[in-house]
Amino acid sequence: MFAAVLLGWLTGLPPLQQIRLNLMDVLVGCLGVLPMLVVFATARNLRTLVVELLGEPLSLCTWYDLLLLAALAGLGEELMFRGVLQPWIGRIHPLAGLIAANVIFGLLHALTPGYAILAALFGFYLSLLTAWPGEANLLRPIVTHAVYDYIAFLLVVREYRRRSGDGETGA
Repeated sequence: MFAAVLLGWLTGLPPLQQIRLNLMDVLVGCLGVLPMLVVFATARNLRTLVVELLGEPLSLCTWYDLLLLAALAGLGEELMFRGVLQPWIGRIHPLAGLIAANVIFGLLHALTPGYAILAALFGFYLSLLTAWPGEANLLRPIVTHAVYDYIAFLLVVREYRRRSGDGETGA
């Protein structure tokens, strides 16, 4: 998050100024999580991979640790990718900014090549939420990203504990 604010200051694109607090955009952000959850629920190989890689460390967290982690990831990543990188690279051409920011987003989430592609597609979707509906607002993708991460973290922990036979319910 601090890197995004710093880079935004250096480029003249302060990402925090691209957030407008309003209830409708919070609701759009909450509803925006639904397509991403459908993908997560139906992509068995993706879930298996994430459970294997992140299940154990996430299972050591409380529900509020996971909530904080999801909120920080949603805020920090959206400020950086949709708030700074996309408009900064977009100074060359808006399409260049859209593509570059989301390819970088995918590459930085590259657990596997397929996961990188899926993350890039999720990034394009989050860019769409930034611009639509209505006036551009980073609040929508921030909420979508954070809510998605939190629900996915909870599902990963539940699946990891089910597989490992750990009945503990700290999250």
